[in-house]
Amino acid sequence: MPKTLFFLLILVISILPGCSKNNKDLVVGNWASDVASQREGIDEEISHYNYLEVTKSYIKFKSYYIATQDNKTVKQFNETNKSSNYELKPGNKIMIDDKVYEIKLRKNEMTIKNENVEIHYNREKN
Repeated sequence: MPKTLFFLLILVISILPGCSKNNKDLVVGNWASDVASQREGIDEEISHYNYLEVTKSYIKFKSYYIATQDNKTVKQFNETNKSSNYELKPGNKIMIDDKVYEIKLRKNEMTIKNENVEIHYNREKN
């Protein structure tokens, strides 16, 4: 019985690091928000931006608007942007600028929220 328990422990230890890596891989990419809500009277800084460029070590927050150029709609990015480090935490949490948010990830969708704000993003195709 102890050998079985030992091998089970080794299996669990080898699987766990891969799980967190997969979440990191899921969050990396470019994300455009389509829905955002914020509690009245609260000003969460992340709600000022509607576009995220996420790498393995930081998030660049940007804002864009849709414009028409040569009869085509294009994204025009404002000059204002911000970069922040982030850390994925256990329990579907993400820490951005020392604030903890709940994060829900699916292949092409992500939601970041806390008690004050909820923002839904769609992954941008490259």
